[in-house]
Amino acid sequence: MQRMANGMLSLFLAVMLFFCGSARAEFSPGLSLMADQGVLQVEMGLQFSELDSFSDDALAALNGWLNRVRLRVSAMQSGSRELSGCAMLLDGSEMFSAIIQRETAETLTAFSTGNAYITDQADALSLLSGVEGIPDFSLIPAAYFRLAPTLYALLGTVKEPKHSDENTSIKNAAASDAYDTYTLTEEEMNAVWPQIAKILLPEIQAVLANTPEQYLAVQTLLQGLRFTGQCRFKRFLDKGGVDMGLQFTGNAGLGEDVRKVTLFGGFTPGRGGYLSLSLPAVKGGNLLKVTFTGKLSVQDRKNVLSLSGTYARTLDGQKDTATLEATLNNAISGDAETWSGKAELDTKIGGNKANWVWKPALTLDSGGLHGEIALQKKSGSRVTAKGTMTVNAASIAESPPFAADSALDLRGKTPGEAKAAVQQELAPMTGMLLRLLAEMPEDARAKLTHALRNDDWMNAPAVLPLNGNEESILQNEENQWLVSEEVEEP
Repeated sequence: MQRMANGMLSLFLAVMLFFCGSARAEFSPGLSLMADQGVLQVEMGLQFSELDSFSDDALAALNGWLNRVRLRVSAMQSGSRELSGCAMLLDGSEMFSAIIQRETAETLTAFSTGNAYITDQADALSLLSGVEGIPDFSLIPAAYFRLAPTLYALLGTVKEPKHSDENTSIKNAAASDAYDTYTLTEEEMNAVWPQIAKILLPEIQAVLANTPEQYLAVQTLLQGLRFTGQCRFKRFLDKGGVDMGLQFTGNAGLGEDVRKVTLFGGFTPGRGGYLSLSLPAVKGGNLLKVTFTGKLSVQDRKNVLSLSGTYARTLDGQKDTATLEATLNNAISGDAETWSGKAELDTKIGGNKANWVWKPALTLDSGGLHGEIALQKKSGSRVTAKGTMTVNAASIAESPPFAADSALDLRGKTPGEAKAAVQQELAPMTGMLLRLLAEMPEDARAKLTHALRNDDWMNAPAVLPLNGNEESILQNEENQWLVSEEVEEP
């Protein structure tokens, strides 16, 4: 498996979070009730039926060991308090755990070692592992609806909008019945941009709360943008005159790089929406384009959530692409729900083709959400992994807020200082991993460690599209942007 798969899995999860988070209650009344009752806790196990380079005996030994291992994750939102946690279990006993409690101004991370840390950016577990979380794209629709009145009031102080009663089609959302157009000159846009960035950044920070390094990259980018030529905002309104989306086209530059920028999207609660960002270079073939789309169909005793996403990046002649197609069905009968469907992700990264398939078969009833997810990965046309993930999710009682009295306060520290301070947790974490590996049969352990040492994911970029061994795309494509007005997307 390529390490790049981490990023593509993040893309998949991000899309799921974006649309499932926005439509959770409509798609699954049972899951919404579980989430409202306390902490949602999910326990997962894994078994393989095929695994590249593993003999039948080695695979049987690996599965015997995996049968003893479970990963447990949990999440809860209560007002301004957000709680999440993870634990590794062997034979039902906890080997390691970390609990992360986010408040408005701080994050507290408590480890099973008894140590705790307060941070103002990344949580201590992310600092320790070097791996950031997943952006919470489910916050985007509400963020836009929240900031739209302030944004357009600000634009209105610069230029009077032109109103049009024309309809605009937005994929999977209700059609916009009208729009207001704000057309700004280069001078006007550059003058007002610092105030626009100030409005946008708090909402972006909330979306990227789990990925603070990505947020810092975005912050640096937005604060350094310069605009040339005419820029245009279109404020899409529904039939009641309420905000439902926008389009931005214009010219923007960071340093010497210039990009054509088109941002287009809209969302209708309980129905679906569409979002796209296109950044082709004005000169040369470099390109970054990302699209997300989702649709919720609520029928009598059956709800269907359809998701798709595309990613295309061309940088210095290398073309990387990814496409996601997913359908999740929920058949409701009384108090029980039956989930089925399929999600398929195709990638071509650095010329290497891969395909991932997920097929859930889950039941939600009085015992919680439980069942299996069939997994398969292909490299080119060859199946390299096939297995089943077991899932058991339930609502548990909410724990009281953790006290921060004895926690080490790392707020105000540089990222390097904060990372150095949490390194004392590395020894027990490494010890836990060694103990887990020691429990694995020798043949399977040798096969697994050999595969990990030799697979190219060890040296590939870790996160797509923003972080990892490549610097952020928003910074690493040597300078970035410039936008000239483009034809609207349908």
